[in-house]
Amino acid sequence: MTIHTATPTANNTDSTQPWYKEGWLWFVISIPAVSVPLGVAMIVIALNTNNSLVVDDYYVQGKTINQRIDRDRHAARHDISAATVASANGLRLSLSSRSSTFIFPDQLQLRWVHITQADQDRALRLVRIGQSSQYIGRWPEPGKLNSVDDKPVYRLHLSPPDKQWRLVGKLSGILQAQRLNASVTAD
Repeated sequence: MTIHTATPTANNTDSTQPWYKEGWLWFVISIPAVSVPLGVAMIVIALNTNNSLVVDDYYVQGKTINQRIDRDRHAARHDISAATVASANGLRLSLSSRSSTFIFPDQLQLRWVHITQADQDRALRLVRIGQSSQYIGRWPEPGKLNSVDDKPVYRLHLSPPDKQWRLVGKLSGILQAQRLNASVTAD
């Protein structure tokens, strides 16, 4: 009786590797290994952040949109515009109108509204200087001036306290001069 043992030859391609050296195994394992932590992170983010884009009552929102459009049309009928100049401690605004019936208010409110995150909104009260068309306002917290990003994700809204009209503009940089105009045309 003779026992033959197989000796490796050039034609024998039986190369068995340990399991941890197989590339496809790691590829298959990596899919759930990456998906599970990302899924948990998305659930944590969804539970901890407020979605300010979702509203409960769309009918009421629709009515307020019509009121906003009326305010914009009022500003366009009076051809109201404004220009701002900002400094590190405050803001100076020049309001103009080509209408002879326009009455300059004693105060204005300038709001910069973040387009997606309501908690990022800011407001500034502007007071009229004498009987001129110039208004001035001080930053509420001068140290927070840089908390407004220089990215154009903010819209500027200027209106009097009675909210009869509104001017709208985009914020391109907090310390840069801004121009605000009516966002719709007059009827």
